[in-house]
Amino acid sequence: MRPIKFNVGLPNGDPAATPDRATADAMAAATAQSLGIEDNESVRTSLQVIIGTPDDVKRELTERIEKFGMTYFFLNFMMLDAAEMFAKEVMPAFSR
Repeated sequence: MRPIKFNVGLPNGDPAATPDRATADAMAAATAQSLGIEDNESVRTSLQVIIGTPDDVKRELTERIEKFGMTYFFLNFMMLDAAEMFAKEVMPAFSR
């Protein structure tokens, strides 16, 4: 497997790791509203957005790596604590 690279920026981006499903749902709704999208699920299934618990984010990243061969991700986070959670709980799963 090729190395996975993450380029992380702050703030006001779309990807976010959240501690629980309710926070992820609220972030998806806010992102949908800011993009003018009526259906929150459309935001969740967009290739431009990843929102969910650390396990959700790991699963989605793994799927994109396997399905599309993606190995470089540019991530912007809505909140600093989401970036910290991503670094602590998601990134280690992809370091080899």
